[in-house]
Amino acid sequence: MLTLIYVDTSVFDYMDLFEFSTSNKILDIVFVISVAVFIYINTIIVYKLEHIIQDSPIPKTSFKRINKIITIYNILLFVPLIIISYQIIFEKSYYIHFIYLILLISHIFGLFFSIAGLLKFLRWSKQSKEKLAITYLISFALFSILIIFSLLYHISEISKHPTNITLINYHKETQTKSLNIPEIYKFYISTYILTFFAIWVSTFFLMYQHVSKNPVKLFVTMLIPMILFLINLLPNTTILIVNLISMYPFLFPLYTITSTLSFFIGPVIFSSVIFILITNTKNKTFKNYLLPLSYGLFLILVSTQPSVFSKVLYPPFGLISLLFSGLSVYMIFIGFYLPSVSIKNNYLMFRTLIGKYQFELFKNMARVEYENEVKKIFDKIQKGDEFKLSQKKNIDQLDKEEISRLVEYVKRELKIKDNTGKGKDNTGNKRYT
Repeated sequence: MLTLIYVDTSVFDYMDLFEFSTSNKILDIVFVISVAVFIYINTIIVYKLEHIIQDSPIPKTSFKRINKIITIYNILLFVPLIIISYQIIFEKSYYIHFIYLILLISHIFGLFFSIAGLLKFLRWSKQSKEKLAITYLISFALFSILIIFSLLYHISEISKHPTNITLINYHKETQTKSLNIPEIYKFYISTYILTFFAIWVSTFFLMYQHVSKNPVKLFVTMLIPMILFLINLLPNTTILIVNLISMYPFLFPLYTITSTLSFFIGPVIFSSVIFILITNTKNKTFKNYLLPLSYGLFLILVSTQPSVFSKVLYPPFGLISLLFSGLSVYMIFIGFYLPSVSIKNNYLMFRTLIGKYQFELFKNMARVEYENEVKKIFDKIQKGDEFKLSQKKNIDQLDKEEISRLVEYVKRELKIKDNTGKGKDNTGNKRYT
């Protein structure tokens, strides 16, 4: 996956290095192979996520609904990609409408789960007051804004091209349009920078507990992605690099290789922090639930980074990486939601995480989910006539027998809710209710 995204985002850099032109058939073949690899990777990821969700405490009805959404998403995404690949190989052109369709599907899919994550963290942060929950609330808000600006920017740029996309002069296209920066791009890049900073801050909080005894190691580890990220984006550093290359041309190949790689270092470090968390728990189920979060954080940053895709549409390199944006938000949402729901329903899992600060976020989210379920049951009780709570001014007016019946009723309702899922996780542990 990392290799695929690197090739997709850096092909045009290597075109300059090896003096390729867009008419070269090798580029067409590379793009078609990239599409095939993307479909394969996407299918494998969705298949593994489906099995993880199937063994989770999510109710069967919700699982079936999510499964239908994913199936429709894949069909609507894969079919236009295959058609574009066919047209590029045999007709040396393709219709731009397929690009519009693919971008809409991918971005709407990502926006759906980013808003879902935003609403979840809004509730979790309100009730738990956890600082990490607040930072991830901000992150999901920025995910939503970033996806919207990404879609608007790419569609506005693509709309300048003809309906039938054919061979173009890559160098002429990038040189003539590079100075004309649209307003929407400024919002897009600003949101991307803010998203990077939000993830950086939340990763810093998570990593602090592991290396707090070694502050030098902490700051070096966290400053590396920040410095490399800023070098690639700040105008002053970009001008400095251009001047150095003009003075010392032999540096150009080195810059070509390292410029794209430097964008990957930050996302890789962020994902590595989650992998560190995974190694800190012996619960296999919890590890499986955290894996999507690790991959999702990596994908969201590398898939939404600016590229020349919308300027050079033949071959449409950069499109494949951009299409990972929808899947990445889905993985982040699942990576947060499944652990919190699982801790809520699995007492053994809850006990194994006690005393581990880095999992405090998930325990607080689980507590909020549990409290909300109990609240719904009490709302149901108040509307019913079985306990006649509406006639009681406070809990002190209930006798011992009524309290026992009330507790048993709540426990029974929680078990009924639990039975709408699987009843056990994939380790065989009974869920805690």
